Amino acid sequence: MKALTTFVFFFLFVSMGLYAQATLSIQGTIQKSFGGAVDDGKYSLTFKLYTEESGGTPVWSETQDGVEVIGGVYSALLGAANPLNAGFNTVYYLGIAVDGGQELTPRTRLTSAPYALSLIGQSNTFPSAGSVGVGTVTPDAGASLHVHKADGHVQQIISTTADYGANLGLKAGDNHSGYLDVNQYAFAMYSPDKSINIIPTGNDGRVHLYGNGSLKAYTDSEGLVVSGRTVSSGSIYTQNGDFSSAGGVDLRLYRGGDRHILLRGDGYTEFNKCVYVPGAVGISWPSGNIRAQGAFFAGDPPNTGHSVSILANTNIAAGASFIIFSDTRIKKDLKRSDSQSDLATLMNLEVTDYRRRDFMQQGTDYQKGFIAQQVEKVFPEAVSTYTDVIPDIYTFPTELEVNGSLATFRLDSTHSLQLGDHVRIYQKDDSQQLYEVVRVQNDRSFTVKDWKGETEAENTFVFGKEVHDFRRVDYDRIHTLNVSATQELARRVAQLEAENAALRQQNGKMEGQIQGLRTQVDQMESLHARLSKLESLISSTVNR
Repeated sequence: MKALTTFVFFFLFVSMGLYAQATLSIQGTIQKSFGGAVDDGKYSLTFKLYTEESGGTPVWSETQDGVEVIGGVYSALLGAANPLNAGFNTVYYLGIAVDGGQELTPRTRLTSAPYALSLIGQSNTFPSAGSVGVGTVTPDAGASLHVHKADGHVQQIISTTADYGANLGLKAGDNHSGYLDVNQYAFAMYSPDKSINIIPTGNDGRVHLYGNGSLKAYTDSEGLVVSGRTVSSGSIYTQNGDFSSAGGVDLRLYRGGDRHILLRGDGYTEFNKCVYVPGAVGISWPSGNIRAQGAFFAGDPPNTGHSVSILANTNIAAGASFIIFSDTRIKKDLKRSDSQSDLATLMNLEVTDYRRRDFMQQGTDYQKGFIAQQVEKVFPEAVSTYTDVIPDIYTFPTELEVNGSLATFRLDSTHSLQLGDHVRIYQKDDSQQLYEVVRVQNDRSFTVKDWKGETEAENTFVFGKEVHDFRRVDYDRIHTLNVSATQELARRVAQLEAENAALRQQNGKMEGQIQGLRTQVDQMESLHARLSKLESLISSTVNR
């Protein structure tokens, strides 16, 4: 019978965490039942840790084969076969079994080094007094934890005293030039040689975020306010989608220095450059409008007089068809269009070849279409008016004089602006705005108010004035008019074909009758020839 007699324990931590990657070195003796040492050799030892002196379930166990025993003495490293993941925050008892036999009794209670007792229990204190230094034997007074780098410079200081002005302070640098302080009233972070600085703004918990010496963002009673450029390498998510900015603009998105998307406070979204959507996309119908702009032109949303979902100033391209809702259940007062009248209307429309004045956005090629003023005379219901800007000036100014909020433009061509008109002016950053004309010096000079931005003439472009009778042609009406007129033409062709068939039938009958008459004539001519021959014979007989 083998018996466990005594153990001597040595702690050896080979990793950073006692709770996760610890090992425990032990040494003991194994004796026979009569007291002599077991034979020298290698034995299989099973180790188990319990929280009870007897009974219970082990919290950890492992079996080590080939443990060498000499003179009854063995050494082992607990955790060598199975990670020693016990918490070591309570008293443990070690049980040992030899070569798969029964566990030897009594279990041995694990003991600890005297100063390690501060780590046991829920009310431990480490240290009981004074500061702790890591990498230094002279930690700063008032610092609960003082960490030095290998080169001896201060890396961190964690303080819970008033010496550093905070309940929690992280200091960096020999002069504490970079620091992070947190207390019950404020949060402060400062690093003069970096680009992020946060300083307290009072006892209300507000925070300012500085970058390179200037304010970039801050918190207020409503949330986070960003005053500079915001860059995110991942997704940006907001609970209510509200991005605020000055000038009635909710959000501007730039790429490569050019503005691409502008969310406006008046319910429009402007897309500058191309909008590309690969693959199929599910769309939720917008409550406001979407305004698609070209590379240069970007104007205020016009008063279309209709509910508009997409308004494009250039071409709209699609790889499939455009679908229009046309269920009879959404319509009423149905009546058939007068196709004869539609044909007459269509015949009076003039298809015109033309080029666009706004050639920078619309190009210089000839296009084929209709002129609204001509269509209005023939088909007025296909023409509507609304507010928009016409490119009637379309030039760079020769001079720009800025005096406070007033800006005076001088041109090398004439304009038709009058006092109170609104004129669209672009600036170098591709932004545009309508400005009210407050003075007209002559037909080549005018002054606007509330000017913001550029002071150099070459950085501005005068597009044209706003008009309230801008005409638009409803090509859908012309399309349906064309369908009705085509149907009228098809009806007339069908009628002519039916009449032609009837005439062909009558002509066939007449040709049959004529053929009968011809037969009769031929018969009469044959009879006449026989009569003539008989008369000649009779005359010859009488003469004899």
